[in-house]
Amino acid sequence: MADKSTLSDYLAELGVDINNMQEFLNKLSLMLTTPSDTVNINQTLQDGTVKTFNVPSFAHLSDKINSIDTKFNSLLSANGNQIGVKDANGTLKTFELQDVSKVISDLDSVSNAAIEIPETFKYKTNWFFESFLNPLIYIDLPIQSIVTADVDRFEVLRVLMTSQLETNTTYFDQTYSGKNNIAYSELIKDLSSRGIPYFEDTNEVSLPPSQNKKTGVFNISGINRDVPSTDIVAGVAVSTTVTKYKLDTLKYDEKLASSPNGLVQRTLKIGDRLLTADNSEYEVKGVETAGSVVILNRIFGIGTLAQGTELRIKPEIAAATTLPINIGYNDRQVIFLKPISSRLKLSTESYSKGVGVFSNTLTIGLNNGKTMTMSDFYKQFVSDFGLMFVNYAKEKKITISAWSNSKPCYARHSKF
Repeated sequence: MADKSTLSDYLAELGVDINNMQEFLNKLSLMLTTPSDTVNINQTLQDGTVKTFNVPSFAHLSDKINSIDTKFNSLLSANGNQIGVKDANGTLKTFELQDVSKVISDLDSVSNAAIEIPETFKYKTNWFFESFLNPLIYIDLPIQSIVTADVDRFEVLRVLMTSQLETNTTYFDQTYSGKNNIAYSELIKDLSSRGIPYFEDTNEVSLPPSQNKKTGVFNISGINRDVPSTDIVAGVAVSTTVTKYKLDTLKYDEKLASSPNGLVQRTLKIGDRLLTADNSEYEVKGVETAGSVVILNRIFGIGTLAQGTELRIKPEIAAATTLPINIGYNDRQVIFLKPISSRLKLSTESYSKGVGVFSNTLTIGLNNGKTMTMSDFYKQFVSDFGLMFVNYAKEKKITISAWSNSKPCYARHSKF
């Protein structure tokens, strides 16, 4: 156009410039509002050809800056306890940072924590007779109040009353059974002052492994970019554009103990998190169930989404909330717990508040909908191969083999 000098040529060139400026101003407004990574700006060149320029949007630049700022602050202060690093292969890996002082504080706080009182018991096959009971009887002791992310084992201290005198058993049942605020030192002092015999048993019990509650895979079968949308911001309607992703399914499975097969099928909802192969994380911001369409917002990572990309539901790790503890017939005991972190090789000096249990009054649900006490269950279904050894321990009897190694005793006439 530069070689043209007529008025109409100048006016035509001015019209092209005005159109280019109008296109730029329109797309500049879109750059400030769209959640898409880039905005396409079409410009007409002097030779009449049209060229498209891909310009990063404000949201994209803001996400990049915020991501860098968050990672930098995490490295300095570890407030988020999680940072991500992309390796040479393009795989995004996350690293967890742990404040050791907080872990120690969490462990020490167990001395003021109370354990829920168990009311039921369970059983499982014990072919190797680890505790000489078949089936093995145990309780699932609730530990939500004292377990943390770093705790994977507990030291279990059991104070078992060995007396079967009615006055002693009645005192235990009225004073300690069904209570969960028992202090160890006060318990020992009380039993000793009353002359109630007891013995202490200590062992370590590992928590059952954590399990992933959610599983599901989704494939992007279509993408619709720059879809007009209206959001309400501070009571004002703001026009924006969004990108909608069509998935092959919106369904995923979630583990649920109350379900007949242990699983229940869920549908993606706002707030769910999805991961890509490089561990970039996206939050579901909108769902159109009829068309299996979702609106996604990247909140972690640097990956991009394209047709054919495979997404998976973000795992939800469910840590164990109960600790299995074996029990026996007619046991009156107070149970104390001390948390242990295997990863940090760390524990605490304090035990939790104790919980008092009389095993015979615990119950179990039967298949017919009825319940049975542990006492009746034991009498009908349990083979107790350790009863003799329990009696030896409680009554401190001396076995025949021990007598055979002792020196003989002789009665002297002069002593009578």
